[in-house]
Amino acid sequence: MAAAAAAVRGAKQSLRAELKQRLQAMSAEERLRQSRLLTQKVIAHSQYQKSRRISIFLSMQDEIETEEIIKDIFQQGKTCFIPQYQFQSNHMEMVKLASPEEISLLPKTSWNIHQPAEGEVREEALSTDRITEAQGGQVTSPRTHRQIMIMRQSPSSLGFHSSAL
Repeated sequence: MAAAAAAVRGAKQSLRAELKQRLQAMSAEERLRQSRLLTQKVIAHSQYQKSRRISIFLSMQDEIETEEIIKDIFQQGKTCFIPQYQFQSNHMEMVKLASPEEISLLPKTSWNIHQPAEGEVREEALSTDRITEAQGGQVTSPRTHRQIMIMRQSPSSLGFHSSAL
């Protein structure tokens, strides 16, 4: 069991190193082009359209840009949640964001990512809904879904997790 876990950790580290190299080699123009394409796909996705609550990461400089998705979340009247990482406990929650404009007012982490301050209490995304996993937008539960989590998978793809009613 420990050997399998070590093998998985090693594979993850190798994959992260490869993706980091690909990202560094990608031009800013190509990253923006891929961000736009991905934004269009996410916004048009049926699970995104059905969902009222969206959890999404705030992108780092060398990642797919999520700013336009966040703006659309608010334009559509949906509720947006972003990560709040607690460094002492290695715990992360998805907490409510008041507006896209609030992002620039949030303190930055050591990774240079805006997030609510540690200890700041906000509504948590999972406080009222149960999450069922979905991969690549393919939902594993036949029930109607109203909450999704958009997460990093690779430089040019995002994954979805959906919450059933």
